[in-house]
Amino acid sequence: MSAAQSLASERILEYGNGAPLPERRTLCAGPVTVEFENGDLRYIRCGGIEIVRRIYVAVRDRNWDTIAPVLSNLELKDGGDSFEVTFGVEHRQADVHFTWRGAITGDTSGKITYSMDGKAVSTFLKNRIGICLLHPDSAAGAPATVGHMDGSVERKAFPDLISPHQPFFDIASISHEATPGLVVKVAFEGETFEMEDQRNWTDGSFKTYSTPLREKFPVEIRAGAPIRHAVTLTVERAAQPRARHAISGPVVIEAEGRRYPLPEIGLAVASDGRALSASETHLLKALGLSHLRAEVDLTRPGWQEPLLSAHAQAAALDVSLQLGLIVNDGAERQLGDLARYFHLRPALLPEWRLFFIFHAGEKATSARWVELARAALAKYAQASRFGGGTRNYFTELNRNRPETPPPWVTWSINPQVHAFDNSSMVETLATQAACIRSARAFLPGSKLAIGPITLRPRFNPNATSPQTDSARPGLPPQADPRQMSLFCAGWTLGSIKHMAQAGADNLTYFETVGPLGVVKSATGSPGPAKFQSVPGGGFPVYHLLEDISDFRGGQVVGSMSSRPLEVESIVLEKDGKKRTTIANFTQVEQQVKLQGAGLANMHVKILSAANAGEAARAPEAYHRAAAGMPLVNKGGSATFSLPPFAIARID
Repeated sequence: MSAAQSLASERILEYGNGAPLPERRTLCAGPVTVEFENGDLRYIRCGGIEIVRRIYVAVRDRNWDTIAPVLSNLELKDGGDSFEVTFGVEHRQADVHFTWRGAITGDTSGKITYSMDGKAVSTFLKNRIGICLLHPDSAAGAPATVGHMDGSVERKAFPDLISPHQPFFDIASISHEATPGLVVKVAFEGETFEMEDQRNWTDGSFKTYSTPLREKFPVEIRAGAPIRHAVTLTVERAAQPRARHAISGPVVIEAEGRRYPLPEIGLAVASDGRALSASETHLLKALGLSHLRAEVDLTRPGWQEPLLSAHAQAAALDVSLQLGLIVNDGAERQLGDLARYFHLRPALLPEWRLFFIFHAGEKATSARWVELARAALAKYAQASRFGGGTRNYFTELNRNRPETPPPWVTWSINPQVHAFDNSSMVETLATQAACIRSARAFLPGSKLAIGPITLRPRFNPNATSPQTDSARPGLPPQADPRQMSLFCAGWTLGSIKHMAQAGADNLTYFETVGPLGVVKSATGSPGPAKFQSVPGGGFPVYHLLEDISDFRGGQVVGSMSSRPLEVESIVLEKDGKKRTTIANFTQVEQQVKLQGAGLANMHVKILSAANAGEAARAPEAYHRAAAGMPLVNKGGSATFSLPPFAIARID
């Protein structure tokens, strides 16, 4: 293997793609710093305080799919405390063809202007085109002054709990105090803007965008039609703000002391519908799963086959079974058919079953369907539990709140509804906890079972035409090449940590086997060029789940990272044993500093690109291997290096 091939192989193991990640460059405008990446401005900070998360241009087609940008003719002038950037951009996919010219300036006062001047090259249907600005989720609850298009001014606040609908309309400008003494103002030009609470989809932001949703979509944009937008950011400082987190030096990890129950963790059945092999069953049993989750569509003929398959797999894994039952207005008949089926096969109804009821015509389940299912199946499922919720996102549940909360409620999560890069996916982790806190406010007493939790959407609930994906031949559209990567394991670590600390009861991740699973099927990869894997091997996320399963029934100890968008941790405790697992989300080596009590006699075991292939080929041997290298406690702290995208287990 050549050096270039070896490097590409490491990159695939790290984040699921052999190509280099986008280059990011830090620019300064007086007291303000920004990260320029692929035409976007990210993580705009003043004195270390994040004031705007991102400014970018989005081209969304009729299905709300985002058409990726391709940059050209980039020119960047960096004056040290000011800058100028110009570039061209093309968005092209299927019938969509749109181009624009971008210009960004930052001056010594901290003023930043971002403008786009574009036109449609082809005629196509679009839902949105234009500048978007993201305020970080740290703005939640902050008072704001909203200037409107007619010149009027309104005093409002960023929502604390997740707002089901747009908090601000008809926006010309927004001002808020990011921290005492630091006022941030953004002004918009070119169209009518409004804001949505993107935390509904687990994005860590509030998004201000153009073309209000009250207007009809999709709409046709004719070839040659122009679109011109601009946004200007200014800051006023009464004093030098103090950074909430250090932005240089080692990443500090520290346990904060509170304990939270570790949620029950399970997997979904593989979407290809096939049975598990003996070797796959053996590997999956080592994960100590709580449950297996499956969906049975009672509105379609042949629903008995997936039901029997799911039951057989749960029995083989010796875990409980969660069933999502899809019904329609014929629910009484459909549930009656299911009850009769159970009557003829009583072995299908052990006492540990949990049913979620979904109506095909509702975005979130009405209480009547849950009660109808309970009544229809009561004779055969006396010890079973029943719940509702949505097969879609928290958005649908938040906007269609049940009048009578059911005992169990569910919704699905994926981090790629609006953005697809690693950084945006990491931003969703803390927001998963915000969804749980908001749900608790209108679902008092309900148990929360979150899932399936996947890297990509399982389907597009808002599509208005058939969808295709030609970028990854051989892979199903729901698959992400990062599934087999270290990045996926790190993302899952952060997800479990934040949802446990928010009080989730039950979590279902990914699938059992295949390109959406935690174990690669024995048949190998359907798209080896984009998704390299070892047939029958365990992905890095498999090893993470196995490490966590050692603490099943234990507790998550609250922990904090000084830079949670770069490095995150989960601390587990059970029967006097403690384990800290740390993930590096970035493509650079990070220095990590553990501090606090109880740091004696520690050993660190690191899963990185250097040994991930070996761990995939022999997952059982990897788990049984030695605990790792000792960590030296110096003055109440221990520091070590964490390679790009690596996972460190510290016992």
